[in-house]
Formats: sequence, structure tokens, C-alpha cells
Amino acid sequence: KPEGMQQGQRPVAVRVANKDRALPQRGLAAADVVVEAVVEDGMTRLMAMYADYNTVPQVGPVRSTQDAFVQMAMPSQAIMAYIDATVYAGNLLDVTGTKTVNGIQLGRTSFWFDTARSLPKPGGKLNEYCWFTDASLIWAGMTYLDILTTAEVHTLFQFSQQPAQSAGDAQIVNMRYSPVAEAGFVWNETTGLYDKHIFGHLH
Repeated sequence: KPEGMQQGQRPVAVRVANKDRALPQRGLAAADVVVEAVVEDGMTRLMAMYADYNTVPQVGPVRSTQDAFVQMAMPSQAIMAYIDATVYAGNLLDVTGTKTVNGIQLGRTSFWFDTARSLPKPGGKLNEYCWFTDASLIWAGMTYLDILTTAEVHTLFQFSQQPAQSAGDAQIVNMRYSPVAEAGFVWNETTGLYDKHIFGHLH
């Protein structure tokens, strides 16, 4: 666990819009893990996970959650932050009695509307792409709902100690989630890292 975190401290998982109309996003670079999955319309949505809820930067635009993200977040005991949920996700949360930071319930207690981002039209964003949250706002929701800050937190991934079998150099890696959602990774010789691309542009 990062220095300064209490034992068993729960991480935070924030749902982030990933359509071209939602760009630019905020807070993704600071996330410890970013999960990408297909949603109803064939586009993808992101789940930005932060190990320490005290250090979450301004992140968003925040959107609704789907059951795939709930199933991913629950085993890690993540405190989920989002605005609204699909029927399946809502049913799963209700059945398990999971407390979450949901904008439909908490509104401006836990989410901030960026007015400047919404104006002027047509250069501005649609209202659903103007909601953001951060550590203090998430904490306000956690306090209001009396959400537990600690639990039996499990490691999200178990990585093999064996070196991967080399199949040659991969300069470009493309991932096609659906006919309308595609992401790619391009090797950057200068940084020694992959740059992520989306909608044909650097993400």
C-alpha cells in the first residue's frame, strides 16, 4: 500500500465518460488502474481506480455505471463513485447492500458542475459531460452515507514472476472493442513507453 494509507483502506473507483464529445477528460493520468469496457451504445467507458481516496484529483466527466464495472470493483472493495446506474447495476448494488457515492442521490454534495465547460455552445460540452468529482467531494459523500473506509482489501491482480514469452517487437497494438470503439497503443522510442490513442488522436 502507498505510504500514509491506513491498513485495509478501500480504494475509489470513478466512472468516466469516454466518447469523443466527452474529451478532454481529467484525472486519468493519476489513476493507479484504468479499466475500459464496452457499454450499451457500443462505445466504451472508463473506470479510474485510485488506491488512496485522499489523493483523488479532479476526475471526470463522471457518468453512469454498468454491472460489468460493479462486478470489477466489488472484489477489490472499491468505493464506487458515479452518476446513475443501469437497471442491472442498480439491482446488483441493491441485492448486495453496497453503499456508493451516486450523484443521483448525492448531487452537488459529491459532484461539481463545470459551468465554463458547458458554455458557449456549440463549442461547449453537453451537460452530462460537465460533472466532476475529487477527493474532498467523494469524502463528503462517504461521510454523509457513513461509508466504511476500511475492509478486507484484496490485490487486484496477481502477476506471474515468469518472464513473458517474446513474440517479437510490438510497435503498434490496436484494440477493437466494437464497430464504433477502437483504441491503440503506439511505442514511443523517446520515453520507452506506449502512448495510448483514441479516435485517431493521442489520448
